[in-house]
Amino acid sequence: TLEVAFSPQEEINDDIIASLGYGAIQEVLADPRFRSSSDDFYPQLRVIAKDYFKKYTTGNVFDYLRLIGYFDDSLFRAIKNYVPARTSVSTGVVIKQNLLERNRYREPQMDIVTTQSYATTNVPLTAKNLMLSGSIYSQSVIVSIEGGAGGPYNAYNTLETGSIIAQIDGPNTNITIPGDGNYINFLYRLGAFFINDAANTGIFPQDVTDTTAQATISTGPFFTVEESLRTPIYWNPKWTAGGDDTTLNIIVSSDKRGEIFNSSYNMDGEATNPPGRLLTSGYDPNAGIVGDIMYVDMHPGEKLRLLINSSDTDVTFTNDGSQAVISFGNSADIFNLLDG
Repeated sequence: TLEVAFSPQEEINDDIIASLGYGAIQEVLADPRFRSSSDDFYPQLRVIAKDYFKKYTTGNVFDYLRLIGYFDDSLFRAIKNYVPARTSVSTGVVIKQNLLERNRYREPQMDIVTTQSYATTNVPLTAKNLMLSGSIYSQSVIVSIEGGAGGPYNAYNTLETGSIIAQIDGPNTNITIPGDGNYINFLYRLGAFFINDAANTGIFPQDVTDTTAQATISTGPFFTVEESLRTPIYWNPKWTAGGDDTTLNIIVSSDKRGEIFNSSYNMDGEATNPPGRLLTSGYDPNAGIVGDIMYVDMHPGEKLRLLINSSDTDVTFTNDGSQAVISFGNSADIFNLLDG
């Protein structure tokens, strides 16, 4: 780009450099502490500009432009004729930003819902296990190289946990799930109704004194995790009775991603104390439907809620504080629950 032109901002830039020097501006633009900010401007640069422009109390830029009008513009046309065609050239009068009017490009920030890539069906992929490992062989020594995702991605690597990290027992008093479509939150008064088992080493309940019935999946008590994990859900209820064709939905929701797990469970043909099982994509024993085991991905920084609802008839959980109603885990320990 070539510029052969007059610009009122150039006069200002010369005075800015003479008054402040280059150093004051460079320190503001290159400050690494501002790297993660989402602002599209430089706050400190605005402070400098506000202080600098106090000296300009009068003036009219149109007087400057009127003065340039007395110049013979044939000079600019001649310059354009001698400039190569591939060169972008600006001539005449150019209005542009001065040195203190810099916009800032916001550096992209990553969180749990940041799209990292797309699958073959154009489905956005978010948190994935990005850890790479390998080894290099030489004649004298074997050198092992290990690595991680690096930087902000490490917190969102999906871990395959090998133990139970959360277990809710009970309840220690009968609790009825109304068949009106409202959601029952398992963390409601945790310890007073459902019981926080000693196996809870990986979840951290919050706001557990909130109301029990709620109309949406985005309110009420929640829990958090310190590390990313991928887990099936073990389900082992004990209830009095339900409708002949009552369908329950066990749901996990995230404040960032919405509903992230929804297992449909039909009680038709079930005993009052059925054997424990892993939640699947659909379960109806009377129709012979078992479904595939479902997994839920949970990540730090999310408010996670564990809910159940019935859209058909009322269902009552039976008082049994020693029985594990629902558990998170993976691998050996969670599957051992299936064997009693």
